[in-house]
Amino acid sequence: MISSNARATPRKPLLQFALHGLLLALLVGYWPTPRELYPDFFRSHARVLYGGGDEPRVKLGPAPPGPAREDSVMEGYTKGALEPAWRVELSTIKLGYWPSAVMLALLLATPMATRARWVAAAIGLLWLHVFALGRVGLGVWLGFEELAQGPGREPEGSVLALRTGLEVLNSNIVVIASIFLVWVVLGRPRENLSLGRLGEVFGRRLGASPPNS
Repeated sequence: MISSNARATPRKPLLQFALHGLLLALLVGYWPTPRELYPDFFRSHARVLYGGGDEPRVKLGPAPPGPAREDSVMEGYTKGALEPAWRVELSTIKLGYWPSAVMLALLLATPMATRARWVAAAIGLLWLHVFALGRVGLGVWLGFEELAQGPGREPEGSVLALRTGLEVLNSNIVVIASIFLVWVVLGRPRENLSLGRLGEVFGRRLGASPPNS
């Protein structure tokens, strides 16, 4: 195990890390340029995955101007139809941008070597982007399953399972857990942060020796 004196970067106190992480999350989250570019970036990837061809089953575009908080509209079409069979409004900012901003802020606030931080950020951003696209894909699947089941019927079978799965994946708890999982795996807080008494408590519960402060 590398001793504290041999570390290239010193451990950061937990409270200092929390304050830095919060400030960086707000800074990145409300940074105008990437925030404005992200919806088009996300929609372009979603269209490649779920649209495609001369007659796409799914169209994903910007929401019409207005007071709505959602920035995108997703429409599902049956073969040969001119009007959408279903329509959903969604916010790509909530779906992918804010989770990515928070994860990036956590990694920036964690003391790490520059190369390791860039590698961790690239892997983390890719994972959260794929996770957000997967949730959209599940919504597309649900839309067509509900259409196949017919209007006015109680959800059953695959529709009920897809609704439940989508609700779980879109819940704040699961989204926050995915962010922290990326940070714990890539940021290695036990090695890079001075957890103090918190580290001692968790160390005893896990049967491990407490980290050096």
